[in-house]
Amino acid sequence: MIFWDDSPAQHWPQYNGTPCKSMPTAIVRFQTNGAFVIAADGRMRKREGGKVEVVKDDVQKIYPIPGESLVYVLYGNMMLGKDEADSGPIVVDLASEVATAVASLVGQKFDDAVQYAESLSTPLLNRLTEASGKKQISRFPARSLDVEEGLPGHLIGYIFLFGYYNGKACEIDIRLFHRKHIPDKQVIPAELWIGYNPKTWGSLVVAKGLFESAPNPFFEAERKKLPKRSDNPNIEEGIAVAKAYISACDSDTGRGLDPDLCPGIGGKIQIAIIKPDSVTWA
Repeated sequence: MIFWDDSPAQHWPQYNGTPCKSMPTAIVRFQTNGAFVIAADGRMRKREGGKVEVVKDDVQKIYPIPGESLVYVLYGNMMLGKDEADSGPIVVDLASEVATAVASLVGQKFDDAVQYAESLSTPLLNRLTEASGKKQISRFPARSLDVEEGLPGHLIGYIFLFGYYNGKACEIDIRLFHRKHIPDKQVIPAELWIGYNPKTWGSLVVAKGLFESAPNPFFEAERKKLPKRSDNPNIEEGIAVAKAYISACDSDTGRGLDPDLCPGIGGKIQIAIIKPDSVTWA
């Protein structure tokens, strides 16, 4: 199963037979008038015999969707075993299930991104329901850290969609969750805004220390790399902001302020530039 540590948004799928962390611990969404900048760190860690060590620092965490100006990013419990205390074989590999679902929709057209996300998420829920019904999964993760304020049940994982669908900018959050170990899903259109302040997943402590307007002693080097605030930022400014945030997490200061989360953030920073007609890499 997935072994969570004691910090928020942490999970440990299997890697070479041992639990490890493979989904993003730091994600940045930055929107300009004509593009999205989506960034993620590249670190994967494993935990064995009570020790945690870095396995890879160049793991791909952002995936373009063929034929669309969209990418998806995975977050949460994506590899599930029989129950939350089981370190045995993986029963449901949601990362592979997402890739299969994405491939099945290539060439199909929907009215909007919400309909696309509904079609993408249906086979994922069906697979979880099947595994639960056949007792392949007896218990889903159900810790207090899996509870999100204002949202039902316990989180299993997210599939974030970023970019443009039918020319319209969007972020759609596919939320897989369970109520008393009965799986369910939500498709949630997220609020968008253009401007300096990015939307981040990862260390809230670092985000506050880096982006708050009041002077503070933290992240001096990273602050110097931030562009001046603008109501109409460009792609290069978005890249600079994304790099500054992930670098701040992957710093001695970041690890000191957030010792539970920040040691899992680092490695190669991956950045996708999404325009209404293209997805490219920075």
